[in-house]
Amino acid sequence: MGEKMIQLVIKNLINDKFRKLLTIITISISISLVISLISITLGLRQTVSSSLERMGQNVLGVSPNPILSTGFTQKDVETIDKIPEVKDIVSVYITTNPVQRGDENVISRVVGVLPDEKKILIEQGYYEIFLGPTPTKVTNPASLGFSLWKSLGEPHLLERIQIKGIGEYKLESVFKSVGDYSDDFSIFLPMEDVLKYKNITTYSYLIVFVSDPNIKNIIEDNLEKSKGVKDFYVSDNKKKLEDTQTIISLLEWFFVAISTTSIIVSGVGVANTFYIEAAERKNYIGILKALGATEGDVVYIFLIESAVLGGLGGLIGTLFANFTGSIISEMARQRNVFLNPIIPGWLWISSIVLGTLIAVVFAITPAKKASQLDPVEALG
Repeated sequence: MGEKMIQLVIKNLINDKFRKLLTIITISISISLVISLISITLGLRQTVSSSLERMGQNVLGVSPNPILSTGFTQKDVETIDKIPEVKDIVSVYITTNPVQRGDENVISRVVGVLPDEKKILIEQGYYEIFLGPTPTKVTNPASLGFSLWKSLGEPHLLERIQIKGIGEYKLESVFKSVGDYSDDFSIFLPMEDVLKYKNITTYSYLIVFVSDPNIKNIIEDNLEKSKGVKDFYVSDNKKKLEDTQTIISLLEWFFVAISTTSIIVSGVGVANTFYIEAAERKNYIGILKALGATEGDVVYIFLIESAVLGGLGGLIGTLFANFTGSIISEMARQRNVFLNPIIPGWLWISSIVLGTLIAVVFAITPAKKASQLDPVEALG
């Protein structure tokens, strides 16, 4: 009897392939959406945490108001530099351009920085050297973030790299990964070349290294007096962390709502599938009961089938989420938004478990209904 029941279960699993395929697709779409949203949140949190840990509490950022300001002048830099608690200040200009090496063409963040100030970033531990700098004096030097270096096929030191619209440069150094997608996908060029390319004379961001992080208000007051208007923001890590955590928390609640809706929709689809299965399998259930199967056995068989379909849906959904995450990341980077979705190992396992649970939970009611069929009626 046991062997016949097993044969019937296997036969039933391979029947109605189209309906089962639709069930797997429904679950995989739901899981893919859930995993994609979770991976985006994890990526955001890791990027923010890595960036803030790297900068420490003694680094302040000065950014222009995007509506009122056109950037910072050398006079603004000197005004901040005169404050006793300011140890160093680095001015940069940030834009986005394609970087080319042979057939490789990667849209990247381009950072213009003065040579002496690039040294300050290294001395202050803001960046660490992975390769280089070369012992010889490099003309037209460029430094690469670690991820960009990898994406370009790991060019060797002194190799020529083309930046569209700006010119050709020799690789001077490669920075270690800092866990921040934007920094890791950056190329650092001489400030003069970037400003000339953009046809401007102002800087877009100031990195201020201080001995006391509480001088934020002093910087604001001195800079406002010098400029005559407050068209800028001074941010510290504490404020950045609070603001970012608030935004991410709001996103998480929004993602939870979307994920819950998606799970319910897929669950309803699973339930509908098994209601139809139960109605079409009257003879199958009658044979099982005639062979001695109890109501519990029938429920168990339905749930095993649903678990197999749910597990497959969870696995396929995670694979699809991983693929779409790469596409989303690339699309965001092309718009100068640096996003790095993360799918850790535990999330792969969780997705399979979640897919299985969705299928099993929503299959319980139709399975119980099927188990209560009278064998005489079922075979009639």
